Parts: sequence; structure tokens; C-alpha cells
Amino acid sequence: MLKFIKSFSKYKKKLVVYLSVIFLLIFIYCLTIIFDSQRTALRLSNYIWFDQRHFDLINRIEIFGTYRISSTDFANTTILDRKNNLWVISKIDLNGNIIDYPVRQNRVDDFLAVLSRRGYYPIRSLSQAMERSAFGNDPSRITIRGGSGPPLLDMLIGYTDHSTGSIFLRRYGEREIRSGEDLFTVYTESDLTFWYDLRLFPDINPAMVQRFHIFNIEDQEVFSLVRNMNSWIDENTDTAFPGADSYLRLIMDSRGESFVYNDNFNIYNSIILELGDGNIHILDIGYSDIDNNNAARIRGLPYIYSLSEWTVRNILRLDAPQ
Repeated sequence: MLKFIKSFSKYKKKLVVYLSVIFLLIFIYCLTIIFDSQRTALRLSNYIWFDQRHFDLINRIEIFGTYRISSTDFANTTILDRKNNLWVISKIDLNGNIIDYPVRQNRVDDFLAVLSRRGYYPIRSLSQAMERSAFGNDPSRITIRGGSGPPLLDMLIGYTDHSTGSIFLRRYGEREIRSGEDLFTVYTESDLTFWYDLRLFPDINPAMVQRFHIFNIEDQEVFSLVRNMNSWIDENTDTAFPGADSYLRLIMDSRGESFVYNDNFNIYNSIILELGDGNIHILDIGYSDIDNNNAARIRGLPYIYSLSEWTVRNILRLDAPQ
């Protein structure tokens, strides 16, 4: 009997050891499943919308934006075309001609960088039941094309999730509804002026200008300055004009408010810039035939800028052309 008790006691100790090892292995296995699921979820949430390796294939970007202000729904469409490796917005004028309006190239670069930046976009739902509450009837949409085939990217921009501050996102035609930081509505809800390059002289810096004139059409008066080493001379009086550099820089930095979609406007002033390479650039300033607002055109270019009153007064300031 004593021998049996000793044998059982020894067996019990081994059993406890074996069971402890088994429970430890089960515990480790459960932790592995839990953490592996978390790693899987994190990996799936670390998402990218557009592969930057496809940048060179892009020839068109279509942005359809919908937004609401004071219970009123608005919509705008922006189409950016890539021509000669430059982004433009093409429109048809009153005569049926296609005009390519200049676009801020760095703004398009920033937009594509946002789309190709890897970020945290967890899957929120695979069910169509969430579709209506996340996107409504007419969501914003970004489509990137690379030819006549299927889009390189086609995605929907939904509503804001007020519980997290993120927005709902989904690839068109797919079930996965994701959410993430709102980096997109600044592009989908902006009008064309957000994209236009409205600089009057985008390719000229003041150091390139050797002589400039301001010609008043009505009075037939010309105010002319010529560069003389590091200073400027008023050609009318043959005296120094110390404020010319800042005045010229003001002209170079001037921008339009938008573009005017008509063919003609009435000119009342012209600014003529003569560059060191012999090129001449002429800016005609006047008012639009359509709305009688201030307008300007660079001779040789097909589009007309609308100008604010403040811009006109600064370009044609009264203390300069005296």
C-alpha cells in the first residue's frame, strides 16, 4: 500500500508538470492568434490608394465634388488634362476653339502625393447597408485615367464620421468601405480658381527686365524706365527712379482672380516689359465686355484674366507714372 501511494504521488507530480506545459502552450497559442489578428488588421489598415509607379501613365484627372453650405447642395467638376507634360484645364471658347488654361503644377503634384501616400485606412464595413449613410446618393469622386482603358484609380469620397473625425472612402465598384484622415475634400470641394495658375508673369523674374513702359491709351502718355547698372532711370526726365525695383517686383507678383471666358475686352493701359534676351511681353489692362469688370491679357496668349480693383490700383499706382 505504501509503495502504491508513493507511486501515485510521483505520477501526480508528473501529471501536474505535463498539464502546466499543456496550459502554457495553449496560452501562447491564444496570444499568437490574438496578436497575429492585430498585426493582420494593422497590415490591412496600412493602405495606399494610388501607386506612384503609375504617375507617368496619367493623362487625365477628373474630380467631381459635392458639398453642402447652409443646407444647400453644391457640385463642381474639375478636369485636368496632361499635355506636353504640363497640366492644363481645357475649355471651349465662344468660337468653338479649345483653350488650355494654365494650372498650378505643384498643386497637382501635392494632390497626387496625397493619393499615393500610405496611411491608416481601416476597413469599416463590407456591407452595402452602410453605403447610404457613408456616401449618400451622389458622393464626391476622383477618377484618374491613363488612356482609353479602365481608370487607374476610381474612388468615392463620403461623409465625415463624426465619432472619429475621419471620412468614409471606397474604391468604385468594390465593397470595402474604409475611413481615414480627411486629406481629400480640400481638392474635391474647391472650384477652378484653386487649380488655376493666375500669375500674370509666371516665367519672368525682375532681374530679366531691362526696360519697362506703362502706356496710357486714353492720354497717349508713356512712362518708361531703363535699367542702368544697379539702378533705374526715368527716360522722360533722365533722372534716377529709386523705387523701380519694388514696383517691378509688385508687377511680377500680381495675379488674376480667375479667367474671363470671352474674346474681347476694352484696353485702357498697357505694360511693356523688355527682357535682356530681346523678348518683349505686353500686358494689356482694361475691362471685360461681359461684366465690365477689370481684366487683363498677355498679348499672344488666348485667355483673359479678371483682376481685382486692388490689383489694378497697385499695378497702375498713381505715384509711378508721373
